[in-house]
Formats: sequence, structure tokens, C-alpha cells
Amino acid sequence: MLVALYRYHMKTYFILFFFCLELQSQDLIPYFKNGQYGYSDVKGNIIIEPIYAEAMFFDEYGIAKVVKDSQIILIGRNGKILSKNSKAERIYMYDVLNNFSSNVLSRDTLKNLRIIRFGDMSYKFVNLKTYDTTEIYRYKGKSLSSVFVPDHHFYHGFFIGHRLKGGFQVIDRNGHIVLASEEPIFIHNPNYISYYENKNLKILDIRRNTKITLGKMTIYK
Repeated sequence: MLVALYRYHMKTYFILFFFCLELQSQDLIPYFKNGQYGYSDVKGNIIIEPIYAEAMFFDEYGIAKVVKDSQIILIGRNGKILSKNSKAERIYMYDVLNNFSSNVLSRDTLKNLRIIRFGDMSYKFVNLKTYDTTEIYRYKGKSLSSVFVPDHHFYHGFFIGHRLKGGFQVIDRNGHIVLASEEPIFIHNPNYISYYENKNLKILDIRRNTKITLGKMTIYK
């Protein structure tokens, strides 16, 4: 009986010990006051005011899921709202891959960006350093059950998003807008992006930040 009681207490101590270590590893932890949740540091100093009905721990990317007015909201450590969507029952985070060529092995993971995907399969990107987000893009690829496959990954450090209101938008590896067009856009290499404007083919020279008009021609990828 004494041995079993000793083991029980030791197990409890170990659980509390590792829980305390987890708390210490967190910059911010959920804070409950007057029926609402916010965030404080481990010393109890309030960093984000308690205004949420629910609050989860921040993940390794510095993003937390909270609930307010029945909306699922993603916030950064500075309290900035990254996304909220009352229609989305689920919100997922994905790494962002960048292809250097058509070879699937020639790719890396962009450290500054993550994909936020909503339950309706629309998605946006968030910059993990600034917590700035892009607009929401339409999903144009194919879905395999619950598997999410973006239209394509970044290519040569750029991504072409299908805008909800129509047209296309190119963003760079930091989520900044490089180009927008109502017509299809093609990324050829790290230096050149081609697109149509008023039925004329144009080339965007990334290095010189200049646009070249080539006239009525056909784009070949």
C-alpha cells in the first residue's frame, strides 16, 4: 500500500515538473479573468487583455487560436489578428515549399511564411516575423479527402494566388505583393515574370523592377 502510494505521488510530481517546464518554455500563457481569456507572461503580467471566450497556447510559430463571438480567430504574440472566419469550422497551418525547378527534389521550406487554410478550402499566407497576412485566395487544385494540396508551391521564390474577386496576384517569399493582373501570370525564373495587360504580353524584370511590353504574343512557360 505504501509502495503504491509512493509511486502515485512520484508520478504526480513528475507530471507537475514537466508541466512547469512547459510553462517556462512559453513566452505567453492563457490568462483567465472575469470570465474571459487573455495572455500573460509566466510572472502574471498581462500582455494581451482578456477579451476571448477561449484561448489556446501559442504554437512554435508564435500563433494561437482563440474564440470570440463564436468566431475562430488566429492571433500573433503581439495580439494582432491574423485571421478570423465564422464560416470555417477548422483552421490548419502548413509549411510553405519553394521549388527551384520542375525537379520535385529541388525545393526548400520558406522560414518566414506559413499557409493558413480554412474549412472551405480557401487559404492565405502569414509572415511569422511581422504577422502580416495576404488576402484570402481561392483553392483551384484537387482535394483528396481531407488532404490539402495548394494550386502549386512557391516557384523561384514567388507564388501566384487566385483572388476571391477574380484575377491573379503574385507574392514574394515575405508575402509582399509583386504583381496583380486580371489575366494569367507565368513565373519563368527568379528574374522574370510574364503576364498579359490589355491583350499585350508584358515581362516584369524583378531585378530592375521594370516592365517590358512585347506586344501581342503567346506565353510559353
